[in-house]
Amino acid sequence: MLKMGVEPRIVMAYFGWASETMFRTYQDVPDGLLMEAAQSVGAKLMRDVVS
Repeated sequence: MLKMGVEPRIVMAYFGWASETMFRTYQDVPDGLLMEAAQSVGAKLMRDVVS
C-alpha cells in the first residue's frame, strides 16, 4: 500500500492497527520506496546547501 502512495495512517486504519508498532512490524517497505525517499531527502539537503 505504501508503494501505491497510501499514507501510513490510512494503512493503519485499514488493517485496524492502533499503534505504530503494529505498522512497523507488519508493513514491508520496498527497496524502491526507500531509494525514492533517500533521493528526495538528498535533493532537499543539496538545495539547502546551495542556497
